[in-house]
Amino acid sequence: IVRFNCNGFVHSGGQICKADRFDVGIFFSDSYLREPNAFEVLTWLYPTNIFHPNIRPPFICVGESFLRPATKLVQIIYQVFSMITHQKWAAHSPLNETAAQWTRNNQHLLPADNRPLKKRKADFQLCPSAEKRVS
Repeated sequence: IVRFNCNGFVHSGGQICKADRFDVGIFFSDSYLREPNAFEVLTWLYPTNIFHPNIRPPFICVGESFLRPATKLVQIIYQVFSMITHQKWAAHSPLNETAAQWTRNNQHLLPADNRPLKKRKADFQLCPSAEKRVS
């Protein structure tokens, strides 16, 4: 189980609002290295009222061409994160047509979260000070 602490959208009481905790199950079957099946590998667990065009619990559609044999776990996690935050979504052939229509009409609210999943390392160098010490 992977828990994502980021902003995404949920449908609650007739409203679309943000939530900040999402759980996804990841399972690698014996045939995963040869024939991965996204609907077998990924299971949406929480919250069940997730609001995304390509998620309808328990199903997550990561795209026809994304999951290839031996796709690394970290790649899967990044893909799901970018879906939860609405950095990635596809309105064609959605699992949730209502969410697809809402997403098309509310692109000004996207992404739900701009923070990266992983902080980048700072690229800097320490240089000796040009100042002279006075004794």
